[in-house]
Formats: sequence, structure tokens, C-alpha cells
Amino acid sequence: MRLKQGGADHVIVSLHWGVEFSSYPAMSDVHLARSLVDAGASLIIGHHPHTLQGIERYGTGVIAYSLGNFVADMTLDRPPREEAWQLGHRGGVLRVEFDEKSVVGMDFVPTLIDGSMQTVVPGELETGRIRAFLREISRDIGTDKFYETALPNLAAREARAWLAKIREHGPAGLLLLLRTLKWKHLRMAIGYAGVQIKRVLHLR
Repeated sequence: MRLKQGGADHVIVSLHWGVEFSSYPAMSDVHLARSLVDAGASLIIGHHPHTLQGIERYGTGVIAYSLGNFVADMTLDRPPREEAWQLGHRGGVLRVEFDEKSVVGMDFVPTLIDGSMQTVVPGELETGRIRAFLREISRDIGTDKFYETALPNLAAREARAWLAKIREHGPAGLLLLLRTLKWKHLRMAIGYAGVQIKRVLHLR
């Protein structure tokens, strides 16, 4: 990367990306993040999904796909569900330690937006739940096993978000959908179809 070639010890990249309200990064996000680390970045921090997504060590760097909501109080579904409330109100602070060449340590500190819309460090029980959830969604990122779980979630969240926009804006929402469709959406649809076909063949 040009900055690192110019003498910087570390390059930190912050990216606005991902499917809103999904707990999993899209395949295109995983590929992009890893290519940035391969190019010299030490730390990738993602935002936009408003939910926690996985954290992984890759090469000499660390990728945090999304650290959730720190101050944004959100209702992800209407009517609100407890699971969706937890997704939208959990977040965290990532502490990262560097040496001259790479990331040598990191620690994730869970946070929670409480019923008064204040960001707090949760109690021991909720802290344990958030850490366990983060471990679960960080497991096997980028593998076939990971996407068997991730793709249905990504597709459902993407579809739900666009249906809400179409209901709110009518024909204008549909027009916006058609104008903003990208190759990543087609790849997601193809990947989701592939997962379903594998499941059907496995059941047989």
C-alpha cells in the first residue's frame, strides 16, 4: 500500500459496507478485507450493518467486519422481537496492540445500549452472552461451512430491507432497487441457490 511504502508502520482501514442487520459479512466483503491485508493493511474496521459481525485474524492483520451499534438505538423489525432488539443494541470496543510489524494482541470489550438509550458496559452475564455470540459468528469465516449459515441470513436481511423500502416508497422504492442492484447481489443470490441445492442433494 502506498502509505506503508512511504514509511508508515501500520495502515488502518475503515470501510462502510455490509448488509444491514445481518450478523455475517458478505463474500465480497471477506474477499476485499483479506486483499487489503495482503496489500499491507494491519487493521480493517467495518461499519454500516448496525449489528455485530465476526472478527478474524488474517495473515499479519485483524479484520473486524462490524462492531455493532455503539450509540444508534434501532428497531430492526416491526413488530420488534427480542432477538432483533439484542442485535441492534449490542456492540463493542476493540482494543488492538501493535508492534513494529503486525498486530500482536487484541481484546473485545462488549457494550450494550440499555432501555434508557445509554451505552453501558453490561454485567457479567450479558458480557458472557455477547462474547459467546461473537465467537460463534467469527468461526470459520470464508469457508463453505460458514456460508451455509451466513447466506440464508444475508439473503433474508437484504430482502427484508428492500421490501421495507418498497412498502415505504412504493414505485420509487422499486425503481431505487433496480438502479442500485450490483454484481455482489447477484453473487449472493447465486451463492444462496448453491447452498440450497447442496442441501437438497445431501438430503437425498
